[in-house]
Amino acid sequence: MVGTKFGANMFKIGLALICMILAAGSIDGPTGHEMNNWGQCFAFMFAGLFFGIWGLMTGAADEN
Repeated sequence: MVGTKFGANMFKIGLALICMILAAGSIDGPTGHEMNNWGQCFAFMFAGLFFGIWGLMTGAADEN
């Protein structure tokens, strides 16, 4: 059961990292297509923060 909890936490942390990368890409974009999409940037940022904090909290709770 330990592997399942570890895998679920790593999935949450992985989603957080992907959301943060997408947030940075939302305001920069590929060359020639620079659109400052601030709404999408903040949406991915908050989703990334949510998944990151959730993953860290559940990982800390599983240690007990």
